[in-house]
Amino acid sequence: MSNEIDYRQAVFGAHWALSRGDRNLGGIRLDRALGALAQEPTVQDGSILEAGCGVGRFTAPLAASLPGARMAALDLSAAALAQATRRATRPYYNVGDALALPFATGAFDALVFFDLLEHLVRPGTALAEFARVLRPGGVLHGYIPCEGQPPTLHWLLRRWVHRWTARHAGHLAHMRHTQVTAMVEAAGFEVVGLSYSYHLFGQILDVATFAVREMVFRRQESGSDRPKTYYDRSALSNGALQRAYGPARWAAEAVTYAEARLLNWCPWALGLHLTARRTRQS
Repeated sequence: MSNEIDYRQAVFGAHWALSRGDRNLGGIRLDRALGALAQEPTVQDGSILEAGCGVGRFTAPLAASLPGARMAALDLSAAALAQATRRATRPYYNVGDALALPFATGAFDALVFFDLLEHLVRPGTALAEFARVLRPGGVLHGYIPCEGQPPTLHWLLRRWVHRWTARHAGHLAHMRHTQVTAMVEAAGFEVVGLSYSYHLFGQILDVATFAVREMVFRRQESGSDRPKTYYDRSALSNGALQRAYGPARWAAEAVTYAEARLLNWCPWALGLHLTARRTRQS
């Protein structure tokens, strides 16, 4: 399968709105990011960058929760940023590449990212850029799904699941927790906090979702090695399935939310929430 992805046209997160207090895994990511930023008082009225913001699913509630901060957000996709601007206008949105950020050295007090590194062929290059644009002592917080982490289902079933996540979500890097922390430290950061999500039930939900998408994709016989859009929702075109999907997903997300809250300390998880401080020039 081709690894070439046109991120200049890709739109991620278009179907998922998010608000602070949501009891789902998106809400977990948002809460932990805000908790990390709250540890640094200067961030509350400082400058914050979200890298790889997509349609602003996290950008809008971050900006709403930090009204005194100067919020900027960046994505490679102008199409995604057009949707982001419709969601919230206060953040300053920029078209740009995480591998070559269009900002001055030391321009930000904090930088956040969600579901970004796994899309990159060179995640270490992006982390070095994050270090460059953060001031000394600046806060980095990110969420990374680590599909190479044993003993997760994504690792146990990697022969199939890694192919599915590449095809349907553009995941190129299937990392372990230790690989991520090593890259972060090599880029010039000190890791100061780790927590986890997507434990057993979260992994079952995620693998099942990608399995359904793969099944539908194969039935379409489109002649392409990728769906037309990432997270393609054509599986829900059937009316009965669509009616059942909402309540079923709500119940599943309630369970995975509770699981992530209770087991935030347990590293037997797909999701890594990492907080670090910039320590030196990269």
